[in-house]
Formats: sequence, structure tokens, C-alpha cells
Amino acid sequence: GWVRVSDRGDGSYCVRFVRRVAGTYEARAWLHGEAVPGALLCRVSAGAVCPARCSLRGDGYTRCTAGADDHFYVEARDAFGNLAGGGKRWRVAIEPHPQEAGDAAAEAAAAAATSSLAVRDCGDGSYLVSYSLSRAGRYALHVGRRAGQREAAESSEALVGSPFQLL
Repeated sequence: GWVRVSDRGDGSYCVRFVRRVAGTYEARAWLHGEAVPGALLCRVSAGAVCPARCSLRGDGYTRCTAGADDHFYVEARDAFGNLAGGGKRWRVAIEPHPQEAGDAAAEAAAAAATSSLAVRDCGDGSYLVSYSLSRAGRYALHVGRRAGQREAAESSEALVGSPFQLL
């Protein structure tokens, strides 16, 4: 981060600063080496979601068990790695792995898993994704941040590494 102080010429000063880590900070000032009474509490919030900095947590984005409930977490982060709070929208889809393309049973299992998966906002910048695949096999797991209110696949921005290989 940085701090800039400018003298307004009227006995007051303008202080501007940037912090990269979200949190609450106490700002104090000194004038000619003497502490100015009081302090200012500054709350720094996370910035906009940056898909390149988002991450997945848990085993459920790489491994699953046929017929069992599986899950993983999406962690929404800003450009500086801060958890970016709740209320974000995600697109998650499961497709047969390209080598399984044309396998009707794999395609049906992937379609059923995608239509029944749930994304729950944990309110802290993380999102719980739950799903169940009825058939063992290799699948591709697509995860992206929705860009706006549209539901179409082309309205999402993929997380780095997506699609993930799901076994």
C-alpha cells in the first residue's frame, strides 16, 4: 500500500492511502513530531472478484464417489487475495471427459449431476458446491463466475484451471 499527504494550504491536510489487505485499521497523525489527538478507524473492504485469484478447496473438485454426495468450496477472492464477501453468482457444470464423449450413460449422469447440484453462499466469500454423480467415470468440472444476471454459459468467466478433471 501507499500513503500520500497533501497540504491544502488552509491549515488542513488531505491524506490518501491504499491498503491491499482487507480489515480494520487505526490511522493516527503526527504534526511536527507531535501526535495529533484522536484516531480514525478505517475499514478496508475486499475489491471486485478476480477469477484468476479465486480458488477451490476440498476433494470434491477432483474426486467423487458414484452414488454419494460430494462437495467442494469456491473461494471468491479479489486481485490481492482477500476473500470477496458473499452474494456472488457462479456457474458450475459437469460434463463427460472428452475421452468419454459419446457415451450416453456418462452424458446422462453428467446432465443429472449438473441439474441437481447446489451452490450455497456461506456469507464469508466462500461457496459450498454439492453434487452427486450416479455413475463412475471421468468427468470435466467447469467452474466460473457469472458475469451479470444472464444464465447462459457464455456469460461466465472461468476460474484458472477450469475445467478440472473429476474422477
